[in-house]
Amino acid sequence: MANPTGDELALLKAIASAPDDDLPRLVFADWLDEHGRTERAHFIRLQIAEHRCTAWAGREQRQVEILGLLQEHGATWFRELPRWVRLWYATRWRKPPDYHRGFVEEVCVTASHFLRFGEQLLDRTPVAKLDLCHLRRVRTNLANCPWLGRVRSLGLVCGKLEEEGAAALARNRHLDSVRTLDLYGCDLGDAGVRALADAESLTGLTALDLGGNGLTLAAVKALRGARFLRTLTELDLSGNPQLLEHQWRIEDWFGERVRL
Repeated sequence: MANPTGDELALLKAIASAPDDDLPRLVFADWLDEHGRTERAHFIRLQIAEHRCTAWAGREQRQVEILGLLQEHGATWFRELPRWVRLWYATRWRKPPDYHRGFVEEVCVTASHFLRFGEQLLDRTPVAKLDLCHLRRVRTNLANCPWLGRVRSLGLVCGKLEEEGAAALARNRHLDSVRTLDLYGCDLGDAGVRALADAESLTGLTALDLGGNGLTLAAVKALRGARFLRTLTELDLSGNPQLLEHQWRIEDWFGERVRL
């Protein structure tokens, strides 16, 4: 599928810039109808109706229709994503991403490609959850990437972020919109956590996963002074064996929001 241009690109940008709003998606569905892409338009409307529905009436039939459309047209609609995203999924034998309210909203890609082409993806796809892999060679570049702040949920799972990458991420000034940060198994160590605790732009963080990072009590103490602590409601410290002997103290500091 060719890269979108003109009115189509403008409509997709409107969707990406207002991911919580159904109206731009429905306007795009009308445009698709006018241009002969009725199945795609119908799919968007069906998924929006499914998302809005609070009653069971009609839900089973709607779900059957959604599944049928995906089975028939999913491969074609997958080509709406940039080629570099599609190639990564194809070469890793990964299942194509799911659709929510008519569009892909969760994407996993390599960090190097995202740092180069992420704006292209985010301009035409309402990505809410982004997972980056293969970080080691480009982790310091995270500091200068403005596109990371355009997603609500950011995961660098098992990405070998280490202290150097954590410090770079902490320097990024564009993370105000990130609400969930998953850093499980990133080899952060205590120094990496201290760097994140000092981050100035993670002001709206509500969930932080620091599991599997070999942390000691020193890292947890640093979190007590983090700028994002006032908004944080979930803190996952599981998979850090050295913290278990301090469980009572940590729970006293963070209450029910902490998981060990």
